[in-house]
Amino acid sequence: MLQLVVMVFIARHGQSEANLDDLFAGKELNSPLTNIGREQAKFSGAKVKLLNIAKIVSSPIERALETAQIIRDSAGLNEIKIEVEKDLEELAMGELSGTKRFKGVDEFWGAVGVEDPDKFRDRVARTLLKVDEEGRNILVVSHGVVIKAIITIENGLTAREIRTLHDIENAVVKEVDMDAIKKFLE
Repeated sequence: MLQLVVMVFIARHGQSEANLDDLFAGKELNSPLTNIGREQAKFSGAKVKLLNIAKIVSSPIERALETAQIIRDSAGLNEIKIEVEKDLEELAMGELSGTKRFKGVDEFWGAVGVEDPDKFRDRVARTLLKVDEEGRNILVVSHGVVIKAIITIENGLTAREIRTLHDIENAVVKEVDMDAIKKFLE
């Protein structure tokens, strides 16, 4: 019997005003896409067109949702309704939201209102498993720290190491290793 290989892809939103200004946004700051961000999303749509996507799921945050709409339209997938999933929201950054970005690990995770890294990563993994559907290629549109959480799972890193990873490019599209996600949740 022929077994279909089904894939989940994740895309980061296009450049936002907070990215341009080098600010922490988190889920608290509504930071719309820039014109460059919209162009990045169109470019990603051209790549997505080749992926046989049957379902699109997005974070409800405006910058991700707009990116999902642009990617869908650019890929010619207008018949697909974008599903919104609250648990794909960016990490809560509390008092850091709207402030200049910095590289420190301990001061980041110790800031007031920043979401616990283990709980955040667990939220991301469980949500990916929830939206995964047998027999359909899926595109998830979310945020940089969400993608970093996935990378830590795929590479056996701790949740706190999210802060040590390089920034994720805007509008990048990456395949998710769903076997690693499932193993993590066992």
